[in-house]
Amino acid sequence: MDMITIVIPTYNRALELKRCLESILPQSYAGLKVIVVDDASTDATPQLLATMQRDHAILQVIRNEKNAGVNYSRNRGIEQASTPYILFLDSDEQLLPGGLLEIMVTLQANPHCRFFLFLQADRWKAFSNSNAMRSVSYQDWICETISGDFIHVVDTAVMKKYRFFEQFRMFEYLNWLRIKKETAPQLLKPVVVAERETARPDSLTVSARLNNPRAIQAQFESRQLYYTLYHDDLQRYYQRSLRYPLLKTVLLGVACNRKAECRRLISNAGKLPVRLAGRLLTLLPATWVRKSILRYAAFK
Repeated sequence: MDMITIVIPTYNRALELKRCLESILPQSYAGLKVIVVDDASTDATPQLLATMQRDHAILQVIRNEKNAGVNYSRNRGIEQASTPYILFLDSDEQLLPGGLLEIMVTLQANPHCRFFLFLQADRWKAFSNSNAMRSVSYQDWICETISGDFIHVVDTAVMKKYRFFEQFRMFEYLNWLRIKKETAPQLLKPVVVAERETARPDSLTVSARLNNPRAIQAQFESRQLYYTLYHDDLQRYYQRSLRYPLLKTVLLGVACNRKAECRRLISNAGKLPVRLAGRLLTLLPATWVRKSILRYAAFK
């Protein structure tokens, strides 16, 4: 029975993608499907995929007409998935030997669950005190008592319902929170099934640094959507996020000269001192705030 489609977005990572696919294919089983979404790569990625596709019938390749970002690419892979579950990998990640079997056994033993979480090698220490499977609630995620990257295996029907926000090239957390709310509780199995390359210069963590006005604007718009989508949940479970983090978002908006939107954000703050502080921030000159953020990012 078909059970898992592995969706891998990639852009200009031919060597890493080769290692990723070579970690999957020896573990393949009847019914496994692999979809690679090439985000208009300009390196050797298209040639690599053409060669591997000839040798491996389970491999499907989608090529974007233009570079559109990881959210757009993941959505194209989700559209083509027809198995009950999708396993998401990045092209700089590799499944460990036996990792796919571990995932398969866990899914088959827990057919009621719609969202599974497994570990990457660099996260082992955070969970090394126990290898017991545990439930994770939506409140855990919204309150950030648990956070960070995992290997996600999710019910395909849920992923088709909640697509990633394509207006952003990153900030996947905005969608993951919706999915975690829909599928709660998730099952976290603290077993390492994959490893990844860290500290890459093209990683999304590096790309998210506020070192240019465009990055500041994208960060503000993502945080604005975060508060729009999750304000009621934050008010209920995590009011501290409506204080200092909200003021940081206001500063980003002031830097973008989006003060009217900042004032609407401030009106959602739970405490009067926060609302007053936010209003004072909107009086600051946009140019001065923007330069200060860029200087801080360069120093950091």
